[in-house]
Amino acid sequence: MKLAEAIRRARQLRGLTQTALAKELGVSSQAIAQWESGASVPAGKNLQPLARALGVSARWFSVNVPVLSAQMTVVL
Repeated sequence: MKLAEAIRRARQLRGLTQTALAKELGVSSQAIAQWESGASVPAGKNLQPLARALGVSARWFSVNVPVLSAQMTVVL
C-alpha cells in the first residue's frame, strides 16, 4: 500500500473529511489532497500528529508503507 492510499483509507475509516483533518493538523485541505493523491508527502513534523489524528501509530505507516521505514525511525 502506498502512503497516499494509507492516509486516505485511514481518514475515511475515521469518518473525517479532508477539511476536518486539515483543520486538526493545522495544514491546508490542499495539503491533505496532495498527500492523498501522492503529489506530495507529509513533512516529517506532520507524521506523528497525522498518525494521532487518524487513530494509528506512526509505526503503522512504516508497516503499511515499507518505503517509509527508514524515514519513520528518524521521525520517531
